[in-house]
Amino acid sequence: MAVYDVILFGATGFTGGLMLKYLASKTSVKYAICGRNRGKMEQAVAELSPKPEILVLDVVSASLTEVKEVVKQTKCVCTSVGPFQEYGEALVQACAELGVDYTDTSGESTFMRQMIEKYDAVARQSGARIAVHCGQDCVPWDLMVWKLWQLNGSDLIGVKLLGEMRGVPSGGTLSTAMLSMRTKPSKGTLGFDPLYLADGKKSEFLTQVDLPKGSRYYEEAGQKGGPWIMGPVMANAVRRTNAVLKMVPDLKYHEAMLESSDFGLSTLSTMAMGIAVYLPFTQSLWYKMGVLPEPGSGPSAEEMEKGFLTLTGYAETKNKEAKMKAVMKFYTDPGYKDTARMCVEAALALVELPKSQKAGGVYSPAAACGEGLFDRLLATGTTWEVIKLCTVLAVRKSVTTAQWNSGNYVERVSDVAKHITMIRNCAAEQNLEGAMNVFESLKQSGAEMNSVVYNTVLDACVECSQLGKAQSWMEQMKKDGMSDVVSYNTLIKAQLQAGNMKKARALVDEMR
Repeated sequence: MAVYDVILFGATGFTGGLMLKYLASKTSVKYAICGRNRGKMEQAVAELSPKPEILVLDVVSASLTEVKEVVKQTKCVCTSVGPFQEYGEALVQACAELGVDYTDTSGESTFMRQMIEKYDAVARQSGARIAVHCGQDCVPWDLMVWKLWQLNGSDLIGVKLLGEMRGVPSGGTLSTAMLSMRTKPSKGTLGFDPLYLADGKKSEFLTQVDLPKGSRYYEEAGQKGGPWIMGPVMANAVRRTNAVLKMVPDLKYHEAMLESSDFGLSTLSTMAMGIAVYLPFTQSLWYKMGVLPEPGSGPSAEEMEKGFLTLTGYAETKNKEAKMKAVMKFYTDPGYKDTARMCVEAALALVELPKSQKAGGVYSPAAACGEGLFDRLLATGTTWEVIKLCTVLAVRKSVTTAQWNSGNYVERVSDVAKHITMIRNCAAEQNLEGAMNVFESLKQSGAEMNSVVYNTVLDACVECSQLGKAQSWMEQMKKDGMSDVVSYNTLIKAQLQAGNMKKARALVDEMR
């Protein structure tokens, strides 16, 4: 008989500490924390009232029997102890064999594949719901696709997800990301990708993943977007959900991160990450130089409060003349503060979900507890909006040129987006003066200006090979409070391509 609703592992780490504070706010939940250092755990709970019970266990060195002795005391295990490829398996195995539910903050596709292959059948027999990737990686993306499928049913063909984010990565996250990039995916012994394992065989519900290979312009957002480091992980969670829930037989999936996003990483830090992936021995050097944050460190409370995630999803359906747009917003740092909320709420959703309503197995978040988790997130700060709209193409076909140019349509492309497109067209024609005139016209119209518009003009300066004007424009951006990581990266890249190493280095130092 379980003594606790939840046992939290990793409470003395950065993300785990946030999970502890969030879990402590749930006064009706009976929980304990578990780790290897009693002193650190006592310090972690010092300001909590009432204090949770402390269980001492080093899951890395403990035997499976010892791990099970702790795990059997709870309905659900909730853990942030990573990298999961190195430290996560023991808890999954214990939960799978005992029929205990499980959630984690992992973002490692290799880990998910291994756990499916090794323990999906075991969990299906015991009734354990093993929910992997229950933080920012990959709850928002996974739930968005699942919800669009719920709303469109069998009419759904594909989804396009565009994210905009501000957040500062911790040392632990970067360490895990570098480990993941060094690890090659494997089909294991199944002969097919374990993500497609459903009911003991390969699912017929596969996913066509289309991730951008470089920067491209997204008309829907009025700005450029491109690939990002966790894109493949999000796509793999969607693969798992589609395979298990049998949503769409040949689902098309595209996602990108918009250039207005700010990950708090300088060009130097990004470069260091790339080098450390291929030359692991350099990782400690980057830590000592302060270029990369060490594991265990993380953003300040002030930095986290400035964070956000806006995820916009577009549903492609069999009816080509219609499109559904959904917007999901997280209003604080998604990678840590909101990851803590997501993972804990996933655990509580599983605690509330009767075993009779959801069989055991190794799942992605939406496949494990989509309904309960979605409702719990909306009840604790996340917002969700659905808009049914005609596509721009459909509207354009239905009106005359004069009517279209008048702009008197609710579902038209916004004025800002139109002007951005015009600026880009001028740049393509090497007409920088025209691009500047379009910018001034937009500014004088009283439209709300943002960094995307300013960055588009900066792109135009670079595209027209006017580095002097690009530098002057950057100064104007700083004066207007519109300079950001995107603008610095654009100018640094341009200076490097022009062979201006000193100017590029000065910009890197300024950005840091």
